[in-house]
Amino acid sequence: MLKSLGKNAALLTTLMLSGWLIAADYPASPKAVVDAYIRADLAGAAMSATSWGAVQQYTQWPAKHSWDGCLVVKAHQIGQSTETDGKATVVVSYDVVGEFDGVRVALAPRKDQLTLQLAQQGGQWKIIGDPAKPRLLPAATLPLLLEQLDQAKSLGDSAVVQQIEESIKALK
Repeated sequence: MLKSLGKNAALLTTLMLSGWLIAADYPASPKAVVDAYIRADLAGAAMSATSWGAVQQYTQWPAKHSWDGCLVVKAHQIGQSTETDGKATVVVSYDVVGEFDGVRVALAPRKDQLTLQLAQQGGQWKIIGDPAKPRLLPAATLPLLLEQLDQAKSLGDSAVVQQIEESIKALK
Protein backbone atom coordinates (compact mmCIF):
# COMPACT_ATOMS: atom_id res chain seq x y z
CA MET A 1 0.00 0.00 0.00
CA LEU A 2 1.20 3.51 -0.72
CA LYS A 3 2.56 5.65 2.05
CA SER A 4 1.36 9.21 2.43
CA LEU A 5 2.67 11.77 -0.02
CA GLY A 6 5.16 13.01 2.59
CA LYS A 7 6.94 16.07 1.24
CA ASN A 8 4.25 16.50 -1.40
CA ALA A 9 1.46 16.75 1.18
CA ALA A 10 2.60 20.30 1.94
CA LEU A 11 2.38 21.20 -1.75
CA LEU A 12 -1.10 19.71 -2.08
CA THR A 13 -2.23 21.47 1.10
CA THR A 14 -0.92 24.78 -0.26
CA LEU A 15 -2.71 24.17 -3.57
CA MET A 16 -5.96 23.37 -1.78
CA LEU A 17 -5.74 26.45 0.44
CA SER A 18 -5.01 28.64 -2.57
CA GLY A 19 -8.25 27.44 -4.15
CA TRP A 20 -6.60 25.60 -7.04
CA LEU A 21 -7.98 22.21 -6.01
CA ILE A 22 -11.04 23.31 -4.08
CA ALA A 23 -13.27 25.72 -5.93
CA ALA A 24 -14.75 28.62 -3.99
CA ASP A 25 -18.14 28.01 -5.62
CA TYR A 26 -19.40 24.47 -5.85
CA PRO A 27 -19.95 23.42 -9.49
CA ALA A 28 -23.56 23.66 -10.64
CA SER A 29 -23.77 20.93 -13.28
CA PRO A 30 -22.86 17.22 -13.28
CA LYS A 31 -20.19 17.83 -15.95
CA ALA A 32 -18.68 20.68 -13.92
CA VAL A 33 -18.58 18.49 -10.79
CA VAL A 34 -16.83 15.74 -12.74
CA ASP A 35 -14.37 18.28 -14.17
CA ALA A 36 -13.51 19.58 -10.67
CA TYR A 37 -13.20 16.01 -9.34
CA ILE A 38 -10.89 15.04 -12.21
CA ARG A 39 -8.63 18.07 -11.70
CA ALA A 40 -8.16 17.12 -8.03
CA ASP A 41 -7.71 13.43 -8.86
CA LEU A 42 -5.13 14.08 -11.61
CA ALA A 43 -3.11 16.18 -9.14
CA GLY A 44 -2.93 13.21 -6.76
CA ALA A 45 -5.43 14.31 -4.12
CA ALA A 46 -6.96 10.83 -3.75
CA MET A 47 -3.59 9.33 -2.84
CA SER A 48 -3.20 11.00 0.56
CA ALA A 49 -5.38 11.43 3.63
CA THR A 50 -4.05 15.00 3.83
CA SER A 51 -5.50 15.98 0.46
CA TRP A 52 -8.44 13.54 0.29
CA GLY A 53 -10.97 16.31 0.95
CA ALA A 54 -10.25 17.84 -2.46
CA VAL A 55 -11.71 14.70 -4.06
CA GLN A 56 -14.22 13.70 -1.40
CA GLN A 57 -16.12 17.00 -1.56
CA TYR A 58 -17.45 15.98 -4.99
CA THR A 59 -18.43 12.46 -3.97
CA GLN A 60 -20.72 10.54 -1.69
CA TRP A 61 -17.72 8.44 -0.65
CA PRO A 62 -17.56 8.67 3.13
CA ALA A 63 -13.85 8.06 3.78
CA LYS A 64 -10.49 7.86 2.03
CA HIS A 65 -9.84 4.50 0.49
CA SER A 66 -6.50 2.76 0.54
CA TRP A 67 -5.18 2.33 -2.94
CA ASP A 68 -2.45 -0.07 -3.95
CA GLY A 69 -1.79 2.06 -6.99
CA CYS A 70 -3.29 4.24 -9.65
CA LEU A 71 -3.49 4.71 -13.37
CA VAL A 72 -1.04 7.19 -14.86
CA VAL A 73 -2.72 9.20 -17.61
CA LYS A 74 -1.48 11.80 -20.06
CA ALA A 75 -4.84 13.18 -21.14
CA HIS A 76 -8.58 12.95 -20.54
CA GLN A 77 -11.76 14.06 -22.20
CA ILE A 78 -15.13 14.53 -20.56
CA GLY A 79 -17.66 13.14 -22.97
CA GLN A 80 -21.32 12.33 -22.98
CA SER A 81 -23.49 13.48 -20.09
CA THR A 82 -27.11 12.57 -19.42
CA GLU A 83 -29.38 13.94 -16.73
CA THR A 84 -32.78 12.61 -15.63
CA ASP A 85 -34.83 13.01 -12.44
CA GLY A 86 -32.02 14.19 -10.16
CA LYS A 87 -29.56 11.59 -11.46
CA ALA A 88 -26.81 11.99 -14.03
CA THR A 89 -24.17 9.97 -15.84
CA VAL A 90 -20.92 11.44 -17.18
CA VAL A 91 -18.46 9.47 -19.31
CA VAL A 92 -14.74 10.29 -19.15
CA SER A 93 -12.13 8.90 -21.55
CA TYR A 94 -8.47 8.67 -20.57
CA ASP A 95 -5.23 8.12 -22.45
CA VAL A 96 -3.45 5.79 -20.03
CA VAL A 97 0.34 5.64 -19.94
CA GLY A 98 0.50 2.75 -17.46
CA GLU A 99 -0.22 1.67 -13.93
CA PHE A 100 1.63 2.69 -10.78
CA ASP A 101 1.63 -0.28 -8.41
CA GLY A 102 2.92 1.65 -5.40
CA VAL A 103 6.57 1.14 -6.30
CA ARG A 104 7.04 1.41 -10.07
CA VAL A 105 5.04 2.16 -13.22
CA ALA A 106 4.22 -0.68 -15.58
CA LEU A 107 3.92 1.02 -18.95
CA ALA A 108 0.83 -0.17 -20.79
CA PRO A 109 -0.52 2.59 -23.07
CA ARG A 110 -4.22 2.23 -23.76
CA LYS A 111 -7.57 4.00 -23.77
CA ASP A 112 -9.66 3.79 -20.60
CA GLN A 113 -13.23 4.88 -20.00
CA LEU A 114 -14.81 5.78 -16.67
CA THR A 115 -18.56 6.21 -16.29
CA LEU A 116 -19.46 8.26 -13.22
CA GLN A 117 -22.93 8.26 -11.73
CA LEU A 118 -24.10 11.39 -9.92
CA ALA A 119 -27.11 12.27 -7.80
CA GLN A 120 -28.37 15.52 -6.35
CA GLN A 121 -27.86 15.75 -2.60
CA GLY A 122 -28.70 18.89 -0.68
CA GLY A 123 -28.84 20.92 -3.88
CA GLN A 124 -25.42 19.73 -5.07
CA TRP A 125 -24.41 17.08 -7.55
CA LYS A 126 -22.32 14.30 -5.95
CA ILE A 127 -20.55 11.34 -7.53
CA ILE A 128 -22.10 8.16 -6.16
CA GLY A 129 -21.35 4.45 -6.36
CA ASP A 130 -18.05 2.69 -5.78
CA PRO A 131 -14.91 4.84 -5.58
CA ALA A 132 -12.98 5.09 -8.81
CA LYS A 133 -9.34 4.08 -8.86
CA PRO A 134 -7.22 7.25 -8.86
CA ARG A 135 -5.84 8.55 -12.13
CA LEU A 136 -2.77 10.76 -11.91
CA LEU A 137 -0.83 12.82 -14.37
CA PRO A 138 2.84 11.84 -14.77
CA ALA A 139 3.88 15.03 -12.92
CA ALA A 140 1.83 13.93 -9.88
CA THR A 141 3.22 10.39 -10.07
CA LEU A 142 6.89 11.40 -10.19
CA PRO A 143 7.06 12.55 -6.52
CA LEU A 144 5.59 9.19 -5.46
CA LEU A 145 8.22 7.38 -7.49
CA LEU A 146 11.00 9.53 -6.04
CA GLU A 147 9.83 8.65 -2.54
CA GLN A 148 9.89 4.96 -3.42
CA LEU A 149 13.34 5.40 -4.98
CA ASP A 150 14.71 6.87 -1.75
CA GLN A 151 13.28 3.93 0.21
CA ALA A 152 14.68 1.35 -2.21
CA LYS A 153 18.12 3.00 -2.08
CA SER A 154 18.08 3.01 1.72
CA LEU A 155 17.26 -0.71 1.68
CA GLY A 156 20.00 -1.38 -0.85
CA ASP A 157 17.60 -3.06 -3.27
CA SER A 158 19.41 -2.44 -6.57
CA ALA A 159 16.87 -4.34 -8.71
CA VAL A 160 13.97 -2.22 -7.43
CA VAL A 161 16.08 0.94 -7.70
CA GLN A 162 16.68 0.16 -11.38
CA GLN A 163 12.97 -0.49 -12.03
CA ILE A 164 11.95 2.75 -10.34
CA GLU A 165 14.61 4.72 -12.22
CA GLU A 166 13.29 3.27 -15.50
CA SER A 167 9.76 4.32 -14.51
CA ILE A 168 10.92 7.84 -13.72
CA LYS A 169 12.75 8.11 -17.05
CA ALA A 170 9.68 6.88 -18.93
CA LEU A 171 7.42 9.51 -17.32
CA LYS A 172 9.72 12.49 -17.86
